[in-house]
Amino acid sequence: MKLLKSKIRKPKPLKFKLSELPKLDGREANDEVLKTGEMLNPIEVEDRRDMRFDGIRYGAGGKYYVHQDYIVVKGNSRVAAAEELGCTHIEGIWYAH
Repeated sequence: MKLLKSKIRKPKPLKFKLSELPKLDGREANDEVLKTGEMLNPIEVEDRRDMRFDGIRYGAGGKYYVHQDYIVVKGNSRVAAAEELGCTHIEGIWYAH
């Protein structure tokens, strides 16, 4: 397990698998994270596991909606950077709305 750590330690960051986080197409990796191998702040993740729907749902244009258990609210470019660095996990905190 290779973990991309953040310098900020409060609140205590959690470990998220990169394979469980959604990827945004066309999102560039954070250059600073690629240079240093460390990020300043942890990413913010929204937990949507309780919003799972058993039936079929359709999104925009009548396309089939695929539910995502986690949504990255802040730090999508850091997720892309972690993938480029070959990490399997990234530190993050729960999004408080």
